[in-house]
Amino acid sequence: MRSALATRGIMRANLGRLALIALTVGAVSAVSMADTVNPKYTFRLGTFAPGDTDTRNATTNYWFAFGVDRKTTLFKGLGDAGSFTSLSADYYERGGNRAVPVTLNLNFPTANFTYFLGAGLTFSKIAAGNRTVTSIAGTIGATYDLTTRFNVTAKYFVSGNPRLRGFGFYAGMKF
Repeated sequence: MRSALATRGIMRANLGRLALIALTVGAVSAVSMADTVNPKYTFRLGTFAPGDTDTRNATTNYWFAFGVDRKTTLFKGLGDAGSFTSLSADYYERGGNRAVPVTLNLNFPTANFTYFLGAGLTFSKIAAGNRTVTSIAGTIGATYDLTTRFNVTAKYFVSGNPRLRGFGFYAGMKF
């Protein structure tokens, strides 16, 4: 007979697989309905590298990460004539520590690169003490467009909690 802890672990693994299948089906569906002229959404999948040495030593060097961007018309034309704003939400986690930074970004596109900086809030859960914390968030980074549909992104996350600061590296797809 399985212990309750083992059963809970199996259920969590199955829930993770189900979420991955739903995400894949959603991505395939979104591609078929995508706006090819002016895509508004970018979905990304990648890794997060914590900047804090103690966090890296307590968990691993790289954490699972994903995120989504949505172009907005807020503050249109701020700064450079081609600049635009976007709303960004990311998720990264490892070893019971997780963060969801939600930021409003100002984007500056060039030929193949888009540079951005943003500010918002980070909703996080810290494994030590099992506590949830909300703090100020910031991000700065760049996206390189491989094609009109695919890109790679590098961004630095700033959080009120030093354990959750670090670099995110992603591959993304625009819809």
